[in-house]
Amino acid sequence: MLRQELRLKISSSTFWSDSMVVLHYIKSDSHRFHTFVANRIAVIHEGSTADDWRYVESKLNPADDASRGLNADEMISQERWMKGPDFLWLDESAWPTIPEAFELPERDVEIKRPKVYFVQGDVKHGCTNRLLERYSSWYKLKRAVAWILRLKQCLLIRYRNLKSDQRVQKNSLTVEEIRTAEYEVVKFLQRCHFSDEINDLTGGHPVKKTSSIYRLEPVMNSHGIVCAGGRLKYAEIPEQAKHQMILPKAHHVARLIDITIMSFLAIPREHVLSHMRQRFWIISARTTINEILRNCVHCKRVQGLKNIQRMADLPSDRVTAGHPPFTYVGVDCFGPFEVKRGRALVKRYGCLFTCLTTRAIHIEKLNQWTQTLS
Repeated sequence: MLRQELRLKISSSTFWSDSMVVLHYIKSDSHRFHTFVANRIAVIHEGSTADDWRYVESKLNPADDASRGLNADEMISQERWMKGPDFLWLDESAWPTIPEAFELPERDVEIKRPKVYFVQGDVKHGCTNRLLERYSSWYKLKRAVAWILRLKQCLLIRYRNLKSDQRVQKNSLTVEEIRTAEYEVVKFLQRCHFSDEINDLTGGHPVKKTSSIYRLEPVMNSHGIVCAGGRLKYAEIPEQAKHQMILPKAHHVARLIDITIMSFLAIPREHVLSHMRQRFWIISARTTINEILRNCVHCKRVQGLKNIQRMADLPSDRVTAGHPPFTYVGVDCFGPFEVKRGRALVKRYGCLFTCLTTRAIHIEKLNQWTQTLS
């Protein structure tokens, strides 16, 4: 602001601070700081350089005269408030500098330290798991994997034939590529969760009884995917409905498949489960479906209880005691009834008197409908 307002040409600027920690923040180029401090250091670096900042001791800092609440007499007697500290009138070489012995504490709360994550299981599967959990749509996940597989195929061609200038085709994905991507996702999940079962089936041995999918009588299909067995060999239904691909319990991909089916079907759980088992067999699928429905805002809105209007308070005539019956009554008519009178048919009505207090009832016969009663 001073540079913009003053008409003098300023060759350099010097900023003073009595906080050695702040000065180290400004001059540090090897640490990362938390958001609050990092934003303010960025503002400082936009208007100055690290070399423009110098250290002044607290006892020589004239800014403390105002912040510590000096009275008027003390303010006038302090010459440094008007003239500044004495060292400013000396040569620049005599100005104080930051003590070299001072260093930032290793456990400074404002310094951001790298976080270390411990991954259980095979580390090489970490990137693939992050890719699978990045998407919230089963269809978009299959498309992303299909593009990666296309890139992989292109790189393999270039690696095997160094003279080839094969490039990734940018045309639309085919149905076969998306189906292959689906198979690859399922095989990856099975390698992560059913590795022992895959080894048993590949070696021609039955699955151990201790396996979580033992009761499904798993088999290996032509694509190398572990599928559910069963007795539907001669059923006239698609092969994928006879032997469904097995997926692990409560995995993100399993939730995506259930959510995709729910988006096209009604809410009933068994309906969703029957359509899901046309292609997949998810371990403890009902638990996963119930969890999704509990967290679904749309389902809560549809299945929520309707608001019931509360009836108004009873009038005083209904709750006043000590009066004879039929002191306060409600009147209503019903009919007509055709009554034979001689050779003619006439209409007769019934008049109903209800005591509002005791709920006693008295009925009278009306020969005709009167305007008063109506």
